[in-house]
Amino acid sequence: MKISSMKPKKKRGGVQRENSYGGIIKKIEAEIANLDEWQKKAAFEIPEGPQRIRGLAGSGKTVVLALKAAYLHSQHPSWHIAVTFYTRALAQQYKEMITNFSYEFMGEQPDWDRLHIFHAWGTASEPGVYSEIAGIRGVIPKTYAGAKAQYGVNGAFEGICKEVLFAAEGREEEVLYDAILIDEAQDLPAPFFKLCYAVAAQPKRIIFAYDELQSLNSTQMPGIDEMFGKDENGNSRVRLVNHEGEARQDIVLPVCYRNTPWALALAHALGFGIYREGDLVQLFDDMELWNSIGYKVIGGEAKFGQQVRLARRDDSYPAYFKELLRPEDAIQIHSFGTVQAQYHWAVSQIEHDIKERELDPDDILVIFPDAYYAKNQYNDFQRYLDMKGISSILAGVTANRDTFRIPGHVTCSSIYRAKGNEAPMVYILNTEYCARGSELITLRNKLFTAITRSRAWIRICGVNPEMEILQREAEKCVENHFELDFKIPTQKELEKSRLLYRDRSEGEKKKIKSYSNALNQIIASLEAGEVNIDLVPELGKLLNAVEAAKEAEGEDE
Repeated sequence: MKISSMKPKKKRGGVQRENSYGGIIKKIEAEIANLDEWQKKAAFEIPEGPQRIRGLAGSGKTVVLALKAAYLHSQHPSWHIAVTFYTRALAQQYKEMITNFSYEFMGEQPDWDRLHIFHAWGTASEPGVYSEIAGIRGVIPKTYAGAKAQYGVNGAFEGICKEVLFAAEGREEEVLYDAILIDEAQDLPAPFFKLCYAVAAQPKRIIFAYDELQSLNSTQMPGIDEMFGKDENGNSRVRLVNHEGEARQDIVLPVCYRNTPWALALAHALGFGIYREGDLVQLFDDMELWNSIGYKVIGGEAKFGQQVRLARRDDSYPAYFKELLRPEDAIQIHSFGTVQAQYHWAVSQIEHDIKERELDPDDILVIFPDAYYAKNQYNDFQRYLDMKGISSILAGVTANRDTFRIPGHVTCSSIYRAKGNEAPMVYILNTEYCARGSELITLRNKLFTAITRSRAWIRICGVNPEMEILQREAEKCVENHFELDFKIPTQKELEKSRLLYRDRSEGEKKKIKSYSNALNQIIASLEAGEVNIDLVPELGKLLNAVEAAKEAEGEDE
């Protein structure tokens, strides 16, 4: 049984001009509808045991999992199959894709009593993988609010999964699913995978997909032993090995069909801090991954401590991008003096996108990277949209929480709701939030994720002076023809960056803020002439400590 295409999502009957944005995206969608050889191969390879699928943002991991789910369901209609993910808004996308694929395989709707599309979490009233497993083990599922209060924001899901694991110790495992397909694995904690392993039927068909840079925190993807554990003899429960002539257990999708090569290179440059003043923010541990994700070395060496120059390989993206788009139009970075000026410009462009460029309102996605203030920022931005008569939603807030897109409406979203979704035109507003901060890995991962939501055009906007930091980095990337030219840190330097730019506890954040406030007061007093440095010997000690720290950094390098 074969499947050759994924139908374009829209007819786009209103497009009048081939070279308008609407005309261009119509051609791109027709091309995307044809699954490439890598995706087809990955979708139909079903090993006897777990399988890992890795790939760039936009390489088709979600499509492959949806196709796999529909294929397994058609071949084994009595199986209970779970499809799960971290981002709620993916539910709508999965249901549409699996339904389409099931019609091609079976000529009918899936049996939703056998094929379950579940959020990873779930609650007592709404099924999810965690809540279902908790239920069979006699544990009352915790809500996000309860888990956050007990374990903190970053440890919430991990904490409650550990509770369920602890409750099952010494008990016989109860099988719930014949196969479990997990998207966005980079955002899920190791105990969640142990839970899945426990309730999966032999031979443990757990298929998980991820892109490390799409993690919206600074936590690294755990190793296989950490995810699935070891047996009573100390041997790894799961080993991912590719054997000649057999279905692969470890798959890398090398082609990015969603993002232009320019947007992807820029996303990596900003996400890693390639052209940042100072050290890199983060980097892969495995230098071989550069080749796997579609880069080639055009200068230097891809080794720790060495200078290297990398460029996207021609075979790592579809030819239609260069045929239909120009880099200077596909990517724009804009700085503004005020938030109001930024919103005014963005709305005038959105109006132009709809009225002149033949895009539909629901082709447009506006992302607010700072999730904490996203609702307030949307409320302000919505006023500008309303003045132009442009309808909009804030995903997960002003619409059903599992709905991401409504026809005739511009989708506005926090970065968390946007992840896993895409749009032809993406506006990132208030991007200066990602320029600098104590948790820089998380901030740059958010920026990477936001940029890679774009299927064709991206507008990165922010307010000065912080936005100028990102603009300088982006301009260096453009000047280098979207190639990545940098010195790869040593492993010791990488560990130092991870420690320096990691996520912080609430206590650590308060300390850093108090230190910053105190130093700002001292600086202001010195500049105003209110304090003489000779009268405060502690200032001399502070300067000496700063110099010593700089010297220590120099020795490390």
